[in-house]
Amino acid sequence: MTDTVTPGIGTTLYASAALPATATEAGYEALTWTAVGEVTEIPEYGGSAEVISHTPLATGVTQKYHGAVNFGSLQIPLAFNSNDAGQAILEAARKNRNRIALKIAFPKIDPLSTEGAVDYVQGKVFGFTKSASGSGVVSGSVNIEFETEITSVDED
Repeated sequence: MTDTVTPGIGTTLYASAALPATATEAGYEALTWTAVGEVTEIPEYGGSAEVISHTPLATGVTQKYHGAVNFGSLQIPLAFNSNDAGQAILEAARKNRNRIALKIAFPKIDPLSTEGAVDYVQGKVFGFTKSASGSGVVSGSVNIEFETEITSVDED
């Protein structure tokens, strides 16, 4: 029996200060990617639409419609590393307020595949925080607000 569930270990976050010419698989694959080191989790992410409701007096039944779309955000916990090139891209993006491209690469589950599934998205870094405790490493989190739809590519 072949497993069809992807383990989280091996998932990697990449950043690119450049943006793709087109928000397609080919456009994203043309970029140069830098791994973001020391990421400890990729929390749940994805977009959602605002719910617009209307309740006609005649029926009293609430009707629901899709409203404005928010592509979501990502709050990424990590251990701080001042020498990490990927973290430097995120911090520079926070400082200059520029949109960047992100790549979330999942490990492959099919032994015949050449690589696992990938999600691409563009967004802006709104926060890069640090914290420290006596029982841990200097850590923090990066808050990225997505500005585009996620482009998902299935395992090859």
